[in-house]
Amino acid sequence: MARFGAQQIARDLATGIYRGDRADGDLLPTRIDLVKQYGVARATVDRAIQLLVQKGLVETRQGSGTRVHRRSLRHRILVIGDGLAPEGLPMHPRTRVTVSSTSDWDSASRRVRLKEFDGLIWYLPTDDRLEWVRELRDQVPQVVINRTPDDLDYISTDHAGAIAALTAERLKARPDALPVFLACMPSRMNHVLTLRKNGFVTACREKRTFYEVLDMPDDFTAKKRRLQERFDGGRREPLLIVSAALQHTGAVLAWVHASGRSWGRDVMYSDFDNDLPRYIWGVTVTSFIQNYNSMLKEALNHLVARIDGAADKIQILRAPLRREGET
Repeated sequence: MARFGAQQIARDLATGIYRGDRADGDLLPTRIDLVKQYGVARATVDRAIQLLVQKGLVETRQGSGTRVHRRSLRHRILVIGDGLAPEGLPMHPRTRVTVSSTSDWDSASRRVRLKEFDGLIWYLPTDDRLEWVRELRDQVPQVVINRTPDDLDYISTDHAGAIAALTAERLKARPDALPVFLACMPSRMNHVLTLRKNGFVTACREKRTFYEVLDMPDDFTAKKRRLQERFDGGRREPLLIVSAALQHTGAVLAWVHASGRSWGRDVMYSDFDNDLPRYIWGVTVTSFIQNYNSMLKEALNHLVARIDGAADKIQILRAPLRREGET
């Protein structure tokens, strides 16, 4: 363990205390013993002990050693993400939760300071930000919200599973329909959009049916034109359209109205995170709604358990709320 610094030594000792290996009042090993155990300099051990004192885990007195002292214990948890209001943060009785913008950590030299926290929650990180998480993977407990990288801890919406279940259900009800997935232009959210596409493709392949994936442009008029060019000529077969995101919905609804198609008979449509009321769209859109606040709360509880040594790997998929509509 010679490669460990003060932060890692403090976290290793803290884990044993959280786990109950040492009770209040128990002595820690002497600093000389810790120097031998970790293979580091005395100054590194001194800094690690000071970190434990600051966390409220131990107290140290001249001539009497360092003793466990948990009465003021509080974990420092940082939530990193954009668009989060402090009043909307989850709470836990033994934590102090703060929020920080992603842009605050653009500098690699500044990100070193993230190791000073007891745990990190990454709120909707973009694909490039997941590399930041990996930089700290073995140095501080972390949970990623709404992403599912195999090598990291996460709590996420089951994007693939939700889309697969809906697609399979609709294929069973309308085997004559052509399944179509509306993909998005490349973005920093490719991971989530790919999961949704994978769910659609999986359901179609399991049903052994042909399907199409349409790469949709960003511009509203161009979206409508793409749909018109592909589907308004020749035979009008029923369409089972699944959108990767809410951003295509307005164009789809406008195209369906202009083409004279009927919902449920000619077109079945669904998207994600669309809870807009009927008077906005003219119809109630079938959609999956994600509960971000609930994911944050669950992430905090699991992260605290991880810090306390009561949990190991955290990889949880949650089914989103399904909103039934006319589409």
